[in-house]
Amino acid sequence: RVYDSHEACQDDEARELQEHLTALRTEIEAFPPIPALKRIMAHLTEADGWRNLRPPLVGLEDDQAAKLLARVPLSDLL
Repeated sequence: RVYDSHEACQDDEARELQEHLTALRTEIEAFPPIPALKRIMAHLTEADGWRNLRPPLVGLEDDQAAKLLARVPLSDLL
């Protein structure tokens, strides 16, 4: 949507969408990024396979995952 808005010369909308993405990314990056993204995908898809990580990566602790899922507006990712 950011790209499409920019291409359509809707710069204010593109800027607003980009700011929203930047805020979302900041929330996710408060945690180890790959484990965080995989935990979000596991939650959204209800597929626990997303929680699998290869060493040296380790998954989020349950309390970390709860904080992540509470902080990230999951409805924006659908």
